[in-house]
Amino acid sequence: MKDLTSQLSYYSPSGAAPIGGVIATLAMSIVGGVVLASVYAFVNYHDPILYFNVALSMGFGWALGWLVAKGVRVFHIRSAFISYAITFVAFIIAYIAHWIIYIPTVILDYSDEASSFDFGLIFRIAADLVQEPDAIWSYIQAFNETGIWSFTSSYSSRSDGIPVDGILLAIIWLTEGATILFFAYFAIFGEAKKPYSERQGKWLDKQILPTSIAFVEDADDFKNYLERGDFSALTTPLPVDADHEKYATVTLFPDSFESYVSVENVLTQNKKSKKTSRWFKRGAKNENNTPIEIVKYLKISPTTAQAISSALNENTQ
Repeated sequence: MKDLTSQLSYYSPSGAAPIGGVIATLAMSIVGGVVLASVYAFVNYHDPILYFNVALSMGFGWALGWLVAKGVRVFHIRSAFISYAITFVAFIIAYIAHWIIYIPTVILDYSDEASSFDFGLIFRIAADLVQEPDAIWSYIQAFNETGIWSFTSSYSSRSDGIPVDGILLAIIWLTEGATILFFAYFAIFGEAKKPYSERQGKWLDKQILPTSIAFVEDADDFKNYLERGDFSALTTPLPVDADHEKYATVTLFPDSFESYVSVENVLTQNKKSKKTSRWFKRGAKNENNTPIEIVKYLKISPTTAQAISSALNENTQ
């Protein structure tokens, strides 16, 4: 099909960030981050399995980023820079909160007169640490000098074996912090850049079309067709006799004023051809799918979006 009125342009976020939304997102992320940090610190210290602690750091970071992403979405923040800045501030405060809970947990674990499972006492000591910030750094230095856990190669246990202290422990702590921050950014990445209708004041709904199109062999040539207003490739379902081990998926962001479309190539190692259906569906379960971005948030007319949706939604039983 042709759409001669269309021009090849891509969505660009306005960069708007309502001050009230920024404050609300920051507050929500900080409060949620402190709660997550408290749980993380306690579980992180008591769990003896190193591999689980690594996974725990990843999960903590992702959950923190998810909180920011939720705020970005709810409060209409269209600035990637602001979203990343909020994430960083929330991370710093959450990581400090982690130490404020971690320190009393360690202290009580080494005490003969108290239990490291006495949450009331943990929070009372934590409250004292909040009032004496210098003490936090002093305890961290003391822990680094003496070492507070050890590990062995067997089962990756941290409960006994080679003591960990000094430079090695500092590297582990830095790696831990970097892991948390990386996964926080991973969760928030691109959230503020998703298509948003400034005229209607809302994020555009994502419509994943169930039927695939032919694998894009030449991305530059594919884009040249789109630039000339030829969108026929986006309205032609993958033939039943095509190679179903490689295909392209189409995602729409429809709107009554301006719409956007994204296209990704997918390579799969699945050797079983999907020929039982008239159309090859994106929903096929395969954990080896590898998406390769071809076009992202290309601006198209609402009419073109409707034509693509109709063509790739037909006969998909």
